Amino acid sequence: MGIGRWTIATVLTFGACLGIVFALNLFKYCFLGGVIDVFLLNLLDDMLFAAIPAVGFALVFNVPPKALKYCAILGALGHVTRTLLLHFGVPIVFLPLFFATCVIGFY
Repeated sequence: MGIGRWTIATVLTFGACLGIVFALNLFKYCFLGGVIDVFLLNLLDDMLFAAIPAVGFALVFNVPPKALKYCAILGALGHVTRTLLLHFGVPIVFLPLFFATCVIGFY
């Protein structure tokens, strides 16, 4: 039973990853030279790719379907917090991981 669930979660996650990669490549080509900042586009890209494994792990651990959107949001929010703090030069040893965990935990 566990191997079957793992297989389904893997296939769903892989399919979602492929779809997002194709969509993001199309999105980047559409906005080349536009008004969207490259850093903001990279953050959105980072958030999307952080939400996918969060939903994949939620599927593996039998999270109710109503909670999957919250798992995706919290996975993206925690990872973008860590990415922003690392971008501004905060050392990874303490603060980015601590604050990302606090953001997820306080939600």
